[in-house]
Amino acid sequence: MEKIGFIGAGTVGTALAKGKIDQERVKELEMLFEKYRKGTETMRTMLKSKIHRARVTDVNLNYEGSITIDRLLLEAAGLLSYERVEVFNINNGARFATYVIPGENGSGVICLNGAAARLAAKDDLVIILSYSQTPDSDAANIKPRIVCVDCQNKIISKKEA
Repeated sequence: MEKIGFIGAGTVGTALAKGKIDQERVKELEMLFEKYRKGTETMRTMLKSKIHRARVTDVNLNYEGSITIDRLLLEAAGLLSYERVEVFNINNGARFATYVIPGENGSGVICLNGAAARLAAKDDLVIILSYSQTPDSDAANIKPRIVCVDCQNKIISKKEA
């Protein structure tokens, strides 16, 4: 059997008929084509997590950066330490991206650190969002975690939208 380089899906049948590849190689090529197809599928950025109307409990301009969030809220929303989030300030319209640092369990802490501290004041209401990259074929099935909190950042409802 002679070695051949990359061949397109349309020529596999011809190569098989001419004896240049065997049935086993056809199966290998079909698997490669499928991987390639999946790898080039359009990706959509979909909402993964949302903490809705959290109250800013502190701002710390002299910290390196980030947003500190109560661990219980992180777990409820499915957020990880150092995960990128977008923050929307309901009070002043500011929108910015930063990363998560876990705060004390049950503390209700929502603290903007570093430069982000200039974009909110204590007691401002914010929406905290994270996203995931999802293949187009799976996008319609995404169910983001939505966490609603009260004025002390205690969870009042959790749901998958």
